[in-house]
Amino acid sequence: PEENVSVATFQKPTPGLYKVVASNPHGEVTAVTKVTTEHVVEELHEQTTVTTTAKPTMYSLSKKPVVTVRDDLPKPPRFVEKLPVFLKVGSEQPIKFKAAVDAVPEATFMWLLNNFELKKNQNITINRIAENVSELSLQKVQPGKYDVVAKNHMGQDSCSCKVIVEYEQPAQPPPPPPRFTRTLCEETYFQEDEETILEVAASGSPPFSFVWSADGTELRSTKDTQITVDGNRSTLILPKGYAKPGTVITVEVSDRYGKNRSQTIMREVIKEESRTTITIEKKPEVVVKEETVKEEVVKEEQVKREPVRRPSQPASEAPRFVHELENINIYEGDTLRASVRLCDEGAASNFGWFANGLLLIPSEQVRIKSTTHQSTLTIENIGEMSNVELCVMARNQFGTASSAATLNVGRRPDESFEMVPPDLPEECAPKIVEPLHSASFIDG
Repeated sequence: PEENVSVATFQKPTPGLYKVVASNPHGEVTAVTKVTTEHVVEELHEQTTVTTTAKPTMYSLSKKPVVTVRDDLPKPPRFVEKLPVFLKVGSEQPIKFKAAVDAVPEATFMWLLNNFELKKNQNITINRIAENVSELSLQKVQPGKYDVVAKNHMGQDSCSCKVIVEYEQPAQPPPPPPRFTRTLCEETYFQEDEETILEVAASGSPPFSFVWSADGTELRSTKDTQITVDGNRSTLILPKGYAKPGTVITVEVSDRYGKNRSQTIMREVIKEESRTTITIEKKPEVVVKEETVKEEVVKEEQVKREPVRRPSQPASEAPRFVHELENINIYEGDTLRASVRLCDEGAASNFGWFANGLLLIPSEQVRIKSTTHQSTLTIENIGEMSNVELCVMARNQFGTASSAATLNVGRRPDESFEMVPPDLPEECAPKIVEPLHSASFIDG
């Protein structure tokens, strides 16, 4: 492996003398070694160990003890049947919510919509169908967050459900059939020695199909008669001498929603000499007739439109706020007071108050006092809520006006008080109430 180093390897050496000779031009050296081999015989001994274990004796009770669990001990409410987390209903579909709790003593239930308590009315029914079981029935559902709170003197529990109302879209009437935006004239004049070009245009739902016919016979595009269609336009080119006086040319346009038709009667143009004479004789009548027709049409349109016109009401009689709502930030438990006022020039109006689009109904907690031009909303002991859109709407026969603001009711911060006994005197600086007196004493 290296210079002046030689290694010989024997896999199965035989005993004897091994000799190695190293030489170069200057001489040589020799090394001898003796190798002996030994045969090693390995004997395998197997040993098996057997261990015996005895299972411990198991003792069982001959009679199981009876443990009586009392369920009449006071405990706070815990819902055993909750509201669904999410619900999607139709706008005309009535709905029922049912909630059950495990509580001792029996819990009282309060239902809320968007943090406003629900009361019984024509649309809302609240029933106690069993002990600790309450059911809310709504004839007409309003979207929002519905909460139910169950409480007794031991505590309370709540659960909620988000309701989305799907409003049915009215069935859309089918689109009208196509109509001509550029139609054929009642009469079309042609000259026998010139080709005639007729063109129409239609509007509707593409694609359009045009069919031309002459006296009820369908026309097709040939070498003589050319028919072209470009989107909603179609052109018919009649060669010289093809059209005859009195021929009725009809075009029918169709799309997937219907058909429409337009026609014209072909009239031959009279020669120059005759045409001039006839035109001079009949021109006054034609002109008078056209003007008369136009005047009659204009008069009919005016007569038809006159009943539709309505005298406009003065804008000053519509409601207009001079004192609008402003953003309100108060603490829970406070009393909310909001007031708006309309200008005195407007007519008498009716007021409606809304919270997140929900109409506020007067109750023991909610009071609304309104006059013809002023309205005041009062909510006592208001609960915690945030980003509520408070809106008031004024309406009379001349118009409608609204004013909106954002209402935030935060959690009241913790307050600490130090109780002072009533008989504890007020703290003050020290002062001498009994001064020192001079005195003499006898020694001993």
